[in-house]
Amino acid sequence: LSLTTIGIFQFLIGVIGLFIALFLVSSGFEGWELGLLLGTFILVGILSNFIIGKFCDQVPTKKMTIIGLILLSIFYFGISYQLDFWIYFMLFILGGLGKQMFLVSMDSFNLKIINHDKGKKLGYASASGAISFGLGTITGGILFQYFTFSFVFKI
Repeated sequence: LSLTTIGIFQFLIGVIGLFIALFLVSSGFEGWELGLLLGTFILVGILSNFIIGKFCDQVPTKKMTIIGLILLSIFYFGISYQLDFWIYFMLFILGGLGKQMFLVSMDSFNLKIINHDKGKKLGYASASGAISFGLGTITGGILFQYFTFSFVFKI
């Protein structure tokens, strides 16, 4: 179940990630703003990884998962509106943190249920996420022809 969840999550992040970049460009953001926003989303996730992992040792996985999904929901709902750059910046911080909280809590869950053959299962989990993200980005490119930005961010 957890590997499937990670795969679906990464697929959706890939789909929506393409829409976010195109949305920001069509909203008139300059290249440096686009780079700062997307880079912030990624770097916050990377830099918070260790801290979130420590929290996963102390806070139940279910709570971390829910908090991560709430932060992501705030992010996606917020960016569906035409807002000031600095408000977007704060939303991208929340989004990066929420994404990482979800992924780390899913990794924590996997480690708790795996009792043998750990390396192979974790390898499958990692590959599943990467493949799903790539397929999600391709799917996002196809869906871009049929849906508006606001519609995608709100679902």
